[in-house]
Amino acid sequence: MQAVVDTCFLVDWVKFSMRDLLFEVFKVVWIPEPVLGELRSEETLAWLAERLAERKLAVLPELPELRAKALSLMATVASRLSSPIIDYPEAYCLVVGRERWDLSY
Repeated sequence: MQAVVDTCFLVDWVKFSMRDLLFEVFKVVWIPEPVLGELRSEETLAWLAERLAERKLAVLPELPELRAKALSLMATVASRLSSPIIDYPEAYCLVVGRERWDLSY
């Protein structure tokens, strides 16, 4: 099993005392590059660095075709709701889930 995580999840998850249980459920947890760009918390970044070194987390590069799909998703949501309620890193995570694991949103 694999997972893709967004910024809010990571920031909140790091505060959870049993946070490493995540790796008992998922073999690989992917962090897209756009998500990394949003992280500011030293606690979160330290935890990520340790797990990346242990190869429990993996960075997912920002790919042009997924970027285009994420931007399209954002535009679609904004046009239907008359306001942007999804930011780019979240949209990128949704697109990754859909493309990599054939999930729908």
